[in-house]
Amino acid sequence: MTETCISQILYEFNLIWRNIMRKENAAIKRKFTLQVQDLRRQLVTKKAFDEDVSQREISRLKKELAFVNMQLYNNKRNEFQKEAPPADNSMKMAQAMQEQKKALESENENLRQRIGQLEVD
Repeated sequence: MTETCISQILYEFNLIWRNIMRKENAAIKRKFTLQVQDLRRQLVTKKAFDEDVSQREISRLKKELAFVNMQLYNNKRNEFQKEAPPADNSMKMAQAMQEQKKALESENENLRQRIGQLEVD
């Protein structure tokens, strides 16, 4: 084998090897490009999913807070109603006070008449 023949064979092996490496590099590049695209898609989806989960959690906590506030309001209202006299007692007390007022007014009127009689005598 001559030197030119060996050079030609090495040159052709080099071309074959270069083509193999180009194809392998292209395949690797395609694989990782698809992987990057998939990761980007997952990232976008995950953000949306995380935001949705967060919004649901916020809604749940708002409802829970409203429920607790309503219970607190009801408890305070019930305590106030227990402390305050019932409306019937208030009405009875008001009627009793009006009767006492009438009695005192009538007693005052009687005393005025007596004073008037004593002044005349």
